[in-house]
Amino acid sequence: PSLRIGRGRPRGPVDPVGETGRARGGTFSTALSNSAAFGGANAVFAIGRSPRAPREALCRAVSIVGLGVIATPEGVVRDACAIAGACGDVDLRGADPSARLAIAATRRALDDAGLRVRGDSRDRTGIFGGASAPPRASVEEYRKSLERGLDRASAPAFARTVWHSPFGCVSTTFGARGPATTVAADEVAGLLAIAYAARWLRQRDDADHIVAGGLDERPIDTLDEEGAALVVLAAGSKGPRVAGVAAASSSEEAIARALASAGLRASDVESWSRPPRSPAASFGSAMAFIAAARAIREGARTALVSAEGPQGAIAIALLGEEP
Repeated sequence: PSLRIGRGRPRGPVDPVGETGRARGGTFSTALSNSAAFGGANAVFAIGRSPRAPREALCRAVSIVGLGVIATPEGVVRDACAIAGACGDVDLRGADPSARLAIAATRRALDDAGLRVRGDSRDRTGIFGGASAPPRASVEEYRKSLERGLDRASAPAFARTVWHSPFGCVSTTFGARGPATTVAADEVAGLLAIAYAARWLRQRDDADHIVAGGLDERPIDTLDEEGAALVVLAAGSKGPRVAGVAAASSSEEAIARALASAGLRASDVESWSRPPRSPAASFGSAMAFIAAARAIREGARTALVSAEGPQGAIAIALLGEEP
């Protein structure tokens, strides 16, 4: 039984927990577990007694149709007005610096793709982000609010401290209601998010577009590099193609697997991108992917991007558009 349920909701079941207050026996074939989280990331598990055949894996082509970047170089003061302007005509109240970077880069990627998220496309557009740290300004705002006492802690700041919050803001800003996730991995999070999105589009049929990439907000009181680099991946569209994706314990293994998946040899690669060493590692690994995509746009027939961190390595092979 549920404690303190009271009378229940109007027009609801007359007896939601049993008149005796004791649990009642029953036989169930299916159960749902619902989780609604801060930042707009929600999940539901469906658990059943009867075995089901696994979902048939598809093999759809995945193309890169949009690129979007906004960044503040190392040593340069953040231009908050320019970032807000790049976000377009949207309500930025409650959006911290991480969210504004993510919104601005998404706006540029969608504009580059010529894509508008509206109507039925909202349910088939997803957001996959990678981050190296939670939103730093909101973490600091919440920490300062605690100094006033627990009873005066900032609830809005607390809700923005979760890692997914910036990409949740992207989802709500643009009305994207498709699959969403945020990954955290040292050095490779941005590229990992892109790789995850590419595999999702290739193997599943519940999304047509996924905005994916990496974000880094500079630490408080520093002039480190910061930025967001996001791409729009599409299933079945024309454009540079994601031909091979691999994750492994080392760069050598990930590269070999990605090339084999794309039907390429190392000698076939015309452009090779790796992220530079930088405190903005999630942004940097996504920027390496964008550099490879730009090389394909400029005429290279093949490109490879790879990144490695303490937890493992990611490699993605790209091919030019088929004639």
